[in-house]
Amino acid sequence: MTMVANIARFLQYGVHSSLAEKAVNAGITTTKVRALSQKDMILKFGFTKIEAKFLKTAVVRAPIEKKVLNLLLRNSNFVCNICKGQKSSAFIVHHIEEYEKTQNNSYENLIVLCPNDHDSAHHRGLSLQITKEQLRESKSDWEEQVKVNNAQTAIKQ
Repeated sequence: MTMVANIARFLQYGVHSSLAEKAVNAGITTTKVRALSQKDMILKFGFTKIEAKFLKTAVVRAPIEKKVLNLLLRNSNFVCNICKGQKSSAFIVHHIEEYEKTQNNSYENLIVLCPNDHDSAHHRGLSLQITKEQLRESKSDWEEQVKVNNAQTAIKQ
């Protein structure tokens, strides 16, 4: 598999883009994550304890279908639907209704967020909370803006 394909595979499991790149650059695949212990991931590959734990947890989920993931990323221009890439160029595919409760990988339940807004969506840290309704509205508004921008770009060419 190519580097891009390996990164895409991690994205299907909800791993954020920068961690996916770090894993692939270290020669790690989703299959290898399943086989390695967290301790080996830390000692042999330089992951933090939090990263190793997250990767091990992520790869036991059902992956997001490739066509759903690709459509979501294209419709968002690979950019956070909340800050429009102002806070970070990294992104994560977030489940609006928690995966642990619903196992719902449908397009309607997914949104592209940067790590900062992802933390806010999970109500972590000192940041303001982003509600599920705000996530859905932002996704809809941003996807509409992306369509308009893409159409304008196509006309100029």
